[in-house]
Amino acid sequence: MLISTLIFFAILLFLVLVHEFGHFIVAKLAGIRVDEFAFGFPPKLFGKKFGETEYRFNLLPIGGYVKIYGEDPSEIADAKDRSRSFAHKPRYIQALVLIAGIVMNLFFAWVLFSSAYLMGAETSIRAVPQGVEVKNERTAVLNVAPNSPASDAAIASGDSILSLATYTAFIEPKGGEELSAFVSQNQNEQMTIGVQKKGSGEVVYLPITPREYEGRDVKIIGLTVDRVGVLELPFHLALWQGLKTTWLYTSLTTQAFVNLVTGLFQGESSVKELTGPIGIVGIVDQVRIFGIAALFTFAAIISINLAVLNLIPFPALDGGRLLFVAIESVIRRPLPLVFQAWANTIGFGLLLLLMVLVTWQDIVRLL
Repeated sequence: MLISTLIFFAILLFLVLVHEFGHFIVAKLAGIRVDEFAFGFPPKLFGKKFGETEYRFNLLPIGGYVKIYGEDPSEIADAKDRSRSFAHKPRYIQALVLIAGIVMNLFFAWVLFSSAYLMGAETSIRAVPQGVEVKNERTAVLNVAPNSPASDAAIASGDSILSLATYTAFIEPKGGEELSAFVSQNQNEQMTIGVQKKGSGEVVYLPITPREYEGRDVKIIGLTVDRVGVLELPFHLALWQGLKTTWLYTSLTTQAFVNLVTGLFQGESSVKELTGPIGIVGIVDQVRIFGIAALFTFAAIISINLAVLNLIPFPALDGGRLLFVAIESVIRRPLPLVFQAWANTIGFGLLLLLMVLVTWQDIVRLL
């Protein structure tokens, strides 16, 4: 778990740096003064100033920020730098600076997906483009339910399911639906499951019997599996497939956020559906056994989630600040500074509270 934790924070570091670099580079290109480029939130651990910008590492590794001169108009006191402040740039420039972090996250997701396809990513057969050949097909274990027959049999994520048999029936499952159907048809039978262990390649045959599991209408063995294969594409096809995959996940993630928000207002969703840092570390622990390409794919999905999250028009997020810029463009004057300060402070506080609640849920799940 320590390795997975370190991998998670490495991924977070890169994604935050990519996002903030988007704001940073567009602000620089627009001639705006950038005072700080920081990973994490204060208090400060250490930093180094190059030119007019201080590059900082802070204690709380839950994000990052770029401090752009004039984002808070009240700080503009030096007349000679007034023209280089964010507040005195045209509003389309302000919007470009704000949206640049989101664009960079999406661009980085494209790079990660394309790199995974280029090096050979283990991919669900259902996601493989028509006419493209995959290698090393197998029925892979994606997840093992805790306190299930599969868990008791020491089957782990990354293992391959070779066969499932009773005294009278036998299959070599080619996917989750076939395996589930076989278990449903043999609810009260003891089975033998053939498993190839990830890493060692050892093949073992284990006794396993479906049993009742909380929240399930039928007895289960506790496995989530999928038919996967190694998809390795030439450079131009990797770029194209990476772009299509980025668009697909962006669309799905956007729809998921919309459904979550509308569900919260309608009482059909709950924050219990969210996963925080501890939960994500657990996911990293499952993903990393599939190799570097799988980690690239996972990081790309997280990058897309960050992009979509930041686009939400909520104070303290890029989307909230974009909303303020849009309102100012319509009313043709700045919003009151006190209103902006309070809105962003309250918004940031609510986001921190949500982070604490989600993290607590992750801890409860572990217990």
